[in-house]
Amino acid sequence: MIVTDRDLRLLLWLNGWGWATLEQIATWLGIDFSTAARRVRKLIEAGLIKRIKIDGLTLNPIAVTRAGCQLVGDDLPPLSGVRVGALHHDAMMVDLEQVILRQRPTGLIRPERRIRSLRGNIGEVGRHTPDAELHEPGRLPIAFELELSRKTPKRIQGIIDQYATSQEYSAVFYVVTSESMSDYVLRFTEGMSDLIKVRMYRG
Repeated sequence: MIVTDRDLRLLLWLNGWGWATLEQIATWLGIDFSTAARRVRKLIEAGLIKRIKIDGLTLNPIAVTRAGCQLVGDDLPPLSGVRVGALHHDAMMVDLEQVILRQRPTGLIRPERRIRSLRGNIGEVGRHTPDAELHEPGRLPIAFELELSRKTPKRIQGIIDQYATSQEYSAVFYVVTSESMSDYVLRFTEGMSDLIKVRMYRG
């Protein structure tokens, strides 16, 4: 098969998130489901992407293979396994990218996997890593945290304090799906409204 520039961009995008569903790939490509399914099938046959089977689940995440990473020269290793307990969270993050970019079309989203890889390459380890960063020309990045379950008070306070002292981000958006989670996060952000924002996401 002939690998197109769009295929190469897809491999880089997909490996950044680790995995995505066929529906999400179709949305990212801006094409209908059946057309996306045909292209995905060809990329699977070429050994560039693969479906990950999860026992007991109908969801088959699609991920890049080592050959796919090598083809695009991606230093980020392909996903070694899917975190079953984080499937819902990780899928929502892929969906959130489209929501964010509709509001910030000049921005670039950097997923957690790429942030960790870049920090590791320059020896920055041990710091909390956001779920994603939004990068825009001439501005400090914006961090995004998708908060679906409660962290312990000590844990969430430590993360928020780290954001407050790092001066690395112009803003940190905590994305939540319930009023109770919004109230919980806000308990730890007193006096930080200029930096920490809590936003509701209904999907």
